[in-house]
Amino acid sequence: MRRLLAWLDLAEKLLLVLLALGVVVWFLFRLEVWADYFRRYFLLTGDVTSLLYLFVGLLVLKKIFEWLLKWHVRATFAR
Repeated sequence: MRRLLAWLDLAEKLLLVLLALGVVVWFLFRLEVWADYFRRYFLLTGDVTSLLYLFVGLLVLKKIFEWLLKWHVRATFAR
């Protein structure tokens, strides 16, 4: 029984790592798309508010990732 639980725990950690890698790859892809969009938009219009939206969006994403990391650490060490 302990072996099964150890394997399940290992599988859960592996899935979490794969999920985290998927989120990072997705985020980097989306960031590249957003950066390209805002770069083109800013160069065409010279509008400063687009850069403000970009920075605010990045700050919000940073806070979300911090919250998820904090939640994950609490859930991991609460066992």
